[in-house]
Amino acid sequence: PGRQHGLVHIRAGRQVKYFRIAIFSGVAGAMLYSIDGFRGPYQIFLSIPVIWFGIFFGLGRVLSSVLLAFSGKIHALIGDIYSYQRFILIVYGSLLLLLGITSNPWIIVVVFILDNGLRYGLSQIETGYELEIIGKQRYKATLLSMSNQIQNVLAMCIVGLMGISIEYIGYQTTFVVISIVFILFLLPYHLWIVRMAKINYGTR
Repeated sequence: PGRQHGLVHIRAGRQVKYFRIAIFSGVAGAMLYSIDGFRGPYQIFLSIPVIWFGIFFGLGRVLSSVLLAFSGKIHALIGDIYSYQRFILIVYGSLLLLLGITSNPWIIVVVFILDNGLRYGLSQIETGYELEIIGKQRYKATLLSMSNQIQNVLAMCIVGLMGISIEYIGYQTTFVVISIVFILFLLPYHLWIVRMAKINYGTR
């Protein structure tokens, strides 16, 4: 029964072409979550006073609260799920690259505040787009959880690899590598998703 139940979920996801969206969200989320795991150690490495960490975290949550409050307007402004993916690619690709090309402590702090605020502030918007894709399927909660499952599995691997990489080649080079992998994987994958959407639905 459990196996049959799982197959039903897989068929439901394939029917609405949801898995390609879940993979994009899961991979992007895993990389960003992995970077976030080294936020504190990197700030200490840059000699940023620990006493400020709580304030920086709080500023990120203030930003996320503002974004959540205007999530409906932001959703309408961005447009569809494909425009949202492009937004993620441009904004987070830039933030990750900035982590790698500068060691200015206060620029790094601003990047981490933006990362914190955007990731949590845009979470409901992303869920809204995913619900639009899922539509009237019965297993909404299970399908929505798939991107988180992908994120958790990948993040576990990426964090370990990042720790080894930082030990041997340093923070900045590791962040540059992560930003390059982020763009080189997600950009072609996004273009493929858009192409398949045009074929299946005639959308952009």
